[in-house]
Amino acid sequence: MKREGILIVQGAFLGDLILTLPLITLLGKSVAEPIGVVARVGAGELLCDVPMVNHLHLWDRNKGFGELLRVAREIKAQNYRIALIPHRILKAAFIPFWARLPHRVGFARQPGWWLNTRLVSYHRPSHEVQRVLSLTQPLSLPLTELDYGIKPAPEIVDKVKGDLKSAGWMNQPMIIVAPGSFWATKTWTAEGFATVAEHYAGKGFLPVLVGSAEETKDTAVMLGRKGDTCIDMGGKTDIRELAALVSLGDLLVSNDSAPAHLGAAFNVPTVAVFCGTSPDLGFAPFGPRAQAVWGSAKCSPCGRTGRRTCCNGTWDCRERVKPEFVIKVLQETARKIVPTARHHH
Repeated sequence: MKREGILIVQGAFLGDLILTLPLITLLGKSVAEPIGVVARVGAGELLCDVPMVNHLHLWDRNKGFGELLRVAREIKAQNYRIALIPHRILKAAFIPFWARLPHRVGFARQPGWWLNTRLVSYHRPSHEVQRVLSLTQPLSLPLTELDYGIKPAPEIVDKVKGDLKSAGWMNQPMIIVAPGSFWATKTWTAEGFATVAEHYAGKGFLPVLVGSAEETKDTAVMLGRKGDTCIDMGGKTDIRELAALVSLGDLLVSNDSAPAHLGAAFNVPTVAVFCGTSPDLGFAPFGPRAQAVWGSAKCSPCGRTGRRTCCNGTWDCRERVKPEFVIKVLQETARKIVPTARHHH
């Protein structure tokens, strides 16, 4: 049987998967073959709203060796021609190797590089979107405009609109506020987020908080004390609903986390606050209406992905980021005019 199809292996967190979407969309536009993606459970469901994806292979990262073999068997049955592997861990390299894909493209000097048949240099000064796109070098694809390719399903958009209206939304502009992160050193202060939200509430925007219920709780309490109306959607959306909600937003402020990348994907004016990580590492939101703000403490970045606690106990990286500056950058970002169409209310 003739081999056909391109597989992308990206089992990292949701933010990394979103930064891989321009690669998926480029392949879908340029190659007349099925596109398959290996993505982790809890993130990969977003790809149900990416039309370029023909086959989704969900990988439960909480399971062990047997799960790797299951995914590999599933991929082998699909008979793909080539695998592109942006996820830089050994397990990700093993999956297409065990599936016996004849062509496997990964980054040089990364875990599992020796399992691949073609290596591409990982250019650290570049943004992650550009680094991931460089995996297409063996395919010699044409350059196209940046496109994340997410198209929220109409029924999900309608559900989110209904939920918002039930919570008090009256079609006024919304600022999406995402105060959470998996890593403590990636989180700005609840007071900072509340101050930004309060400023825009005074200008007629409705603050809508997203994330888990635990992540949004403190910011919601602060806004309530200040008498500002907000909608707390913490813990009330799945990944596809979160994407639909962000697509309806007019502004977005977030930590260095997945909602910032969704904002960039939908061309919503977005500012991501970096604390213990640095945008210089290449993981800032990537798009014409997305910016990063960084406090640049002497000890920051304390790690590429963040830590659970501050190394020296000062949390200086948080305190250096002032709400007034975040507001200023968000205002400047919102003034940028880009031709790309956006979803409307």
